[in-house]
Amino acid sequence: MKANDKAGFSPPSATPSQSCWWTEPLVRLADFSLIRFRWRVEGVSQESLLCQGPLKIPEALDVRPCSHRLNYSENVEMAQSNTRWVETLPKGDQTMSKVLIPVGDAIEAVDTLYPFFRVQEDGFEAVVAGPEARTYAMVMHEIPPGWDVTREGPSYHIEATVAFKDVNPDDYDGLFVSGGRAPEYLRYDQDLLRIVRHFFDEEKPVACVCHGVEIVAAADVIRGKRMATVPKCQLDVEFSGGTFIDEGCVIDGNMVSGRTWHDHHLYMPTFMRMLANHRAAKETAAVPTSVAT
Repeated sequence: MKANDKAGFSPPSATPSQSCWWTEPLVRLADFSLIRFRWRVEGVSQESLLCQGPLKIPEALDVRPCSHRLNYSENVEMAQSNTRWVETLPKGDQTMSKVLIPVGDAIEAVDTLYPFFRVQEDGFEAVVAGPEARTYAMVMHEIPPGWDVTREGPSYHIEATVAFKDVNPDDYDGLFVSGGRAPEYLRYDQDLLRIVRHFFDEEKPVACVCHGVEIVAAADVIRGKRMATVPKCQLDVEFSGGTFIDEGCVIDGNMVSGRTWHDHHLYMPTFMRMLANHRAAKETAAVPTSVAT
């Protein structure tokens, strides 16, 4: 199948059965930007096709418009029924909403991996950034029985696909600031501090956990704010003009914070709602009036 730059095209005909269905629902309608999709015919996968113009959808398919990136439950519904969701994103929006996750060597594994996968479940792209674009070693932090301080152990690795200096924060809708030992040196990276300040200046969603406070404190963006962190970092909050709150979910403006990864179930639902609301507001503002109505 070759790319077609003419207005209008039709996929292969289909009968009202499972013989033809969308497997990559990236169809863009309305003001017609590039249209990209993939389908199957009689079990054979057809290659993606790009074109411009209105899309003729086979009548055999029950197609519903959807103004957001499909989440996990919607993809399951699509796979289990004849309903085919079609994304109707505004012209010019060729990528899904992105959440930036800064990392470095000795970033805490559970702090980082849970949000890394959680945001993807709701249709956001998780982008890992570091001082350099390379693989970083994560660590495991826990307080063993009988210990008064944290013990650090080796853990998984994670790849940063972009360096801080190359990050354009305008391209991102959310920021997750993780913990571990990495923030001790990441907080001196001026490119990272530039990125962090952008999210607060633009009031985009920010989540921060554990030693991540060292980064937002260094960026001087928590002055006058209430914030949770691991109790041994209380002074990082207070010396930076904030108020330490020993709770599992603390919301102040565009930021939600938790103490440690043990609080993921408390503050992450709030962060996901903040991201969804921000994405919806941005999409509404971008959709032409004729489409929105």
